[in-house]
Amino acid sequence: MAIGDNSSNNASSGPLVENVVALELAFSYSFRLWLCICAFIGVLFISHIVTLLVYYSCKQGIVKESNGLTKFGRTFHSIVNVFRIVLYRVTISTGYYRWNVAEGCVILGYLLILLVWEFVNCYNPTTGTTLDVQYWSIRAGVMAINQLALLQILTAKNNVVSLLTGITYEKLQIFHRVLGRISLGFALTVAFIPSFVFWALDRTMRFARTVLNYIRSRCYSRNTNGEIDTIRLVSGSVVLITLHRKMDWKAGQNVFLTIPAVSRSPFEAHPFTIATIPDPPINKDLKEGADYNEKELWFIIRAKDGFTRRLVQWATQSQATAPRLPITFVDGPYGNPPDVDAFKNVILIAGGTGVSFTLPLFQNIVKNAGQIKKSLCRSVAFHWIVPHYDDLNWIASPLLETFKVVVESLQIDVHFYVTRHHASETSTADQGILELHLSPIRSEPLIHEFITVNLKKPEVQTLLHQTINAVDGSTIVVVSGPASLANDVRQSLGFSLYRKPSAFNGANEIYLHVESDYE
Repeated sequence: MAIGDNSSNNASSGPLVENVVALELAFSYSFRLWLCICAFIGVLFISHIVTLLVYYSCKQGIVKESNGLTKFGRTFHSIVNVFRIVLYRVTISTGYYRWNVAEGCVILGYLLILLVWEFVNCYNPTTGTTLDVQYWSIRAGVMAINQLALLQILTAKNNVVSLLTGITYEKLQIFHRVLGRISLGFALTVAFIPSFVFWALDRTMRFARTVLNYIRSRCYSRNTNGEIDTIRLVSGSVVLITLHRKMDWKAGQNVFLTIPAVSRSPFEAHPFTIATIPDPPINKDLKEGADYNEKELWFIIRAKDGFTRRLVQWATQSQATAPRLPITFVDGPYGNPPDVDAFKNVILIAGGTGVSFTLPLFQNIVKNAGQIKKSLCRSVAFHWIVPHYDDLNWIASPLLETFKVVVESLQIDVHFYVTRHHASETSTADQGILELHLSPIRSEPLIHEFITVNLKKPEVQTLLHQTINAVDGSTIVVVSGPASLANDVRQSLGFSLYRKPSAFNGANEIYLHVESDYE
C-alpha cells in the first residue's frame, strides 16, 4: 500500500516539476529579451548624444565640414550617406502602412529574437519531445505579458525611450502597433498591471501639465479668461486658431488641445503643430497692458473626421452667431524637431497644412541667421504646395514679419505652388511678385521680391536636385505634408541623386527629416 502511495506521489509531482522548469525558463528568456531591449535603447541613446554633440560642435566651429576632411574622413561620410539612403529613404509598403527599411529591420529583428527564444530549449526529458507544447506555450504567455509594459511605454507621450533617444512619441507609434499585434499573437492573457501603471503615470503627467499650463495662463496673466482668442474659418475646411499662453517651445513642436465645447468627452485631446515660434523675428507693436510673458500660438487645422470636422462646423456657426469662445486646455509641448541651424543649407518643403511645421523652422532660421555660435545656415529654400490661390493667405502675416529682419548673409528662396488655379485668381500675380488680398487675416496685400508663385505642381526630384547641386556644405531637407509628398522626396534623395562619379566623395552630406501627418 505504501509503495502504491509513493508511486502515485511521484506521478503527480512529475507534471508539477515540469511546469516549474518551464516557468523558470520562460522568465529567464523574458529577462534576456529585456536585456536586449535595454541594450538597443542604450545604443540609440549613445547615437543621440553623439548627434547632439556633432550639431553643437558644428555650430561652435569645432568640427570641420566634410569637404575639408581627409580622404579617409570623406570615405567614412560616403559610407554613412549610403546607409542613410538605404535605411531611411527606401520605403516598404504593406497596404495601409509604409515603413522605411530601418523600421522594417528593427521590427523583423525583434520578431526574430522573440521566435528564437520562444522555441529554443523546449526539450522535455520526461516525454522526449523536442518542442514540447507545455514549454513553449508557457513561455509565449510570459513573454506576451512582459511586453505589455513596453507596449504602454511606446504609446505614452511622456516616455523614457523618447527622452533617451530623441525619437518622438509619434514616430514610435508604428512600433507600438506592431508590438501590440505581436503580443496578441503570442498570448492574450492576464497580469497586465505593469502596463496599467505606465498608462496611469502617463495620464497623470499629462493631466498635471495641462492643469499647470491653464493655471499659469489664468492666474498670472491679464488675459484671465483662458479662452481661444480667435478662431477663423480661412477656407471651406481650414480654421486658424490663435492662443496666448505662458509657455515655451521649440520651432516645430506640437501640443495636445482639449476643447470641451467641441470634444465628445472631457478627456479627448488631439495633437496639433504650433505654427509660430516663441520669440518672433520682429516684435509687434507694444500694446498698453500687454503681458509680455505670454506667447502667441497659431494652429492651422484642416477638417478631416471627428474632432477636426466638429471644430470647423463650430467655427462656421460662430462666424454668424459670434458665441462665447470655448475654453481650451493645452498639454505640451511635445516632439523633437530637427536642429536646422546646424546645417549650412536648409530646404523646407510643405504641402497644405504641413506648413505648420516648416513655417516656424523658417522663422527660427531667419531669427538666428548671422549670429555666431547660434546658426550655421547660409541658405534656406522654402517651398509650399497648396491647391488654391487663396490658401496662401494662411501664413501671409508672419511671413511678411519674417522678411523684415532678413540679413544679407542669408540667401532666401521662397516658392509657392498653386495646383488648382483659375484665371481670375492669377490676374494680379507676376513671376517673382505675389499680391494677395488677405481678408479676414490681413487687410493689405502681400508683395515681396523673395516670393515666386508657380501655377503648377512642382517636379520634386528636379526641384531638389537643382537646389542641392547649387550649394556646398551640409544640407538638410525637411518635408511636411501628405504621405505621397514625403514618398516623392524620399525617392528623389535616393541613389538617383548621386549619378556623378564623384558623388560619393563625402563632400556634401544630405540629411532628411519627414513629417507626414498633414494634408
